[in-house]
Amino acid sequence: MGSARYSETAPTGALGVLRSLIHRFGAGAITLAITSASVLISMALVASFDQLMKGHVPVLDLMAAAMVPAILAPIATYGFVRLSQELDRAEEQVRALATRDPLTGVLNHRHFMESARTELARLARHERVATLLFMDVDCFKRVNDQLGHAAGDHALVEIAAACQALLRRSDLLGRCGGDEFLMLLSETSGDAAMIVAERIRVTIETLAFETLLGELRPTVSIGLASSDAETCSFEQLYQRADRNLYLAKQKGRNQVVG
Repeated sequence: MGSARYSETAPTGALGVLRSLIHRFGAGAITLAITSASVLISMALVASFDQLMKGHVPVLDLMAAAMVPAILAPIATYGFVRLSQELDRAEEQVRALATRDPLTGVLNHRHFMESARTELARLARHERVATLLFMDVDCFKRVNDQLGHAAGDHALVEIAAACQALLRRSDLLGRCGGDEFLMLLSETSGDAAMIVAERIRVTIETLAFETLLGELRPTVSIGLASSDAETCSFEQLYQRADRNLYLAKQKGRNQVVG
């Protein structure tokens, strides 16, 4: 998921258009263009004034007309470029707050659901499949109670990072609860998703965190559900994956059921 750009939204007003041009052509090219235009306009105005008032155009006047904008225009443009960059960063932070879980950095629940619904609709149009993984950290309340919330938060961050490292760029990963994560594997059958889910389970099983109150070795249970002709909506997949997650818990946790 690449970073969002200001140009994704339609620019409004002269400043918006200028920001869009900076993103498209680069600050250097825009600075050169504005400086050149300022110099030409300044020289044209001075030449017109001199011709009208003096009947001729002194070379020194043209040189002065060129030097002033040649010095001031880059300074003014640089200041605007810096302001535009600051606005870009602020807008990116706002977008991140709206779409990302603040602790783990993965998609938040609302944005994951929106993205998953969009992706499933796209796949359905092309008669392609996807698989939803519903993952829960085993006995997480006990982790918080016995080792503290700081240890629990650290474990969630590491678990999310481990999942992200094992997924493709086209897959979706979101946190949907305190210790629950959802993953949508695009164009992935149930058998292939089972291999991925088992790899995730084993990887997390090997994690170990040293805390002030002892070692933490988390495990996860995963339920999965694949789309088909009868089950293609996000809600249907979620219900099936949720049932399989419940079965994984019933069978003793630290396993995958699909």
